[in-house]
Parts: sequence; structure tokens; C-alpha cells
Amino acid sequence: MKKRGTIFLILITIFLLSGCNNQVQKYTFTQEELGEFESLPKYKIWIGEGYLKLEKKNNAPHLISLDLLRIAFPEYLSDIPEDGVPRYVKAEILTKVPQAQVTVTENIVEIGINKREETENYNYVNLNWEDPLGYIFLVNKAFPLNKNYEDQSLKEIKSPHLQPMYNNMRLSEEALLNLEKMADAFYKDNKLPLILVSTYRDYNHQDRLFTNRIASNRANYGLNYEDAYKKASEIIAIPGTSEHQSGLAIDFSNSSLMQKGRTLVSDFSNEKEGKWLLNRGKDFGFILRYPKDKTDITEIVFEPWHYRYVGYPHSQIIFENNWTLEEYLEYLEVESKYLHEDYDLFYLDSQKIFGDEIYYFDGIKIENDNKGGWILTKFKK
Repeated sequence: MKKRGTIFLILITIFLLSGCNNQVQKYTFTQEELGEFESLPKYKIWIGEGYLKLEKKNNAPHLISLDLLRIAFPEYLSDIPEDGVPRYVKAEILTKVPQAQVTVTENIVEIGINKREETENYNYVNLNWEDPLGYIFLVNKAFPLNKNYEDQSLKEIKSPHLQPMYNNMRLSEEALLNLEKMADAFYKDNKLPLILVSTYRDYNHQDRLFTNRIASNRANYGLNYEDAYKKASEIIAIPGTSEHQSGLAIDFSNSSLMQKGRTLVSDFSNEKEGKWLLNRGKDFGFILRYPKDKTDITEIVFEPWHYRYVGYPHSQIIFENNWTLEEYLEYLEVESKYLHEDYDLFYLDSQKIFGDEIYYFDGIKIENDNKGGWILTKFKK
């Protein structure tokens, strides 16, 4: 560790030269200054703790994103000024520091001493992949799912402390695993099962629900099609925009409300299940997706029964900041990172890191947001 620290302190001396902002400008340039290059690189990227490798896939010059350097070497790049503008450094600068174990060839830049065989414990994502990957992705009117999208890990719900209303109710495997843990904890506290009204629904199922609600609005309220459609969309998600298609969403109820014929109602927030889920759901990776005071953001009415699996630590961050999923992802995109004592989160735009493939390891997880960005979670050891 001491050797690694010495190496990269030398490296940062080149970048910072005693922290002088003018010197930083000497060695870095901004996104707006990319116009000086006739072509930009496109990389395969390998990233881990203390290691970064970029393999160029075209004939452009080597330009390295400081965002990638910050992720690989956070303790040594923390002093570089940040103004929300992506910054880059030419690979030739790094070759001036032989102690840093920087290898630069026509197509490869490799930095760091924690080098690995390329087949050893790597995960991989294609940044051009069209379907959502992970659990944090956004699903709403602006960012729908493909009509044919279906999570391939869906599992039938079978748990002694979960009570599905129907047979063959399914959920994404990781979401189900954490739902079972949550149900066990709820049962321990309340000696009751959690009642599930709805979990995974495919596009066609959602389409039938939405079409039926339009017809009901027209018949019961005398509305024209456009107004009936608008009213339906406030209660039922437009096909393709329903979180239930993701396999990560759950609608809960309880026996008291169901006996009154009021299965999914706002009163659920006052029931013991609603109160418990609101405060404890975050511990298991779940968030209240459509809060009462955020309907202008979600464009969905208050649904205290609807919970969405986003995984940990995302659920804790969203809860602590009283954010919706929309607000959380917007924050990451604007700020580029969220730092915590146990984990660091970074937002990556593949166009701004010149990457289309990432291989990652060392406690790093990469998920996309379904709107063009990638969220990299780095769990600290």
C-alpha cells in the first residue's frame, strides 16, 4: 500500500503541482475542448481498485477521462477541482512517470500495480445494451420498457410469511430474495404475513388493465377517449411504463382492508403494514415509489401500497434524502457521484468516458438508469 501511495502521489504531482488550478488546466482539458481533435477514442475499459486499463478500438489519440481515474484511484485524485465539466488528460502525460507503472502503446493504456489476468473474476457490461441492467433503472412515462422486456430471473413466490393473492405470482430473483427477508422481519415484529396483491405483470396484462380502465371511465363518467385516457393514466400505468413489468414492483394490502373490499387504497398508509414498510423497507432494498408529496414528479397519485426494489445502498440513500427515484437519478447525473463512508457511487456517461465495454471487479457493481447513464457502485472494504 505504501508503494502504491508513493507511485500515485508522484502521478498526482504532475496533475496538480501543489494544487495550483492553473497547472491543472495545463495538463487537462474539458468536454467543450474536444473539438480540437479530429476523432475521439472508443475504449474497452477494465477498472478496479488501483487499476485502470483502456484498450482503444479505433485510430484516435489516447484521451483518458479523469472520472475513470477518480474511480480507480480515489484517494489520489480527490483534490482535482470539479466544476461539473468532464475533464480529460492525454496519455502522453502519464508516460513521464515511469514509477507509476503506466504502460502506453498504440492501443493500450494500463495504469496501476493491482494488475490481473483478464479472465480473473471480471464482470462485464456492454454500454450500448438496450434493455435495463440491474435494479436501479427508471420506468415511467418518459422512459418506458420495451414491449418484449422480461426479466429472465423471474421466480415464483413461495414463502411461509408471504401471502400471494393469486397462483404463480413472480418477482425478479434478487428482489424476491430480499422480499422474503423483509417478510420474515415483518412476521417477527407483527406475527402476520405480508399480503401481495400484484407483482410481475407483462406488457399485455398491463395493456388489458389500461384499456379496461379507459372503457370504465368513458362509461361511468361520460368522458371522451382523450379525457378517459388521461384519467386512466393517473391511476394505471400506460403499457410499457409500469414498474410491474420490470419484475421489481409489489403492491401490498392487508386482511382488514380486503375484508372491506378496499384492497389498494390510501388508507394502507395508516395500517401497521404500511407504517412498517415505510420505515423498514429501505433495510431490504425497497422504496415507497409514489409518495404523497411528490406526485408532480412521479406523475402518479399517492400509492402507499406500491413498493419498488432498487437494492441497497440506493434504498437507504433515497429514504434518507426523501427523494423519489427520479430525483435520485437526476442528482447522480448532475453531481456525478455520491460518497458515503461504506460505498461510493459514480455516474458514467458512456459518450463522455469514450467507453462501450466495461470489465469490472473488486467490489464494483454497474447498473444502468434506462435513460442513457450508468451507475457504478463501489463498496469499500
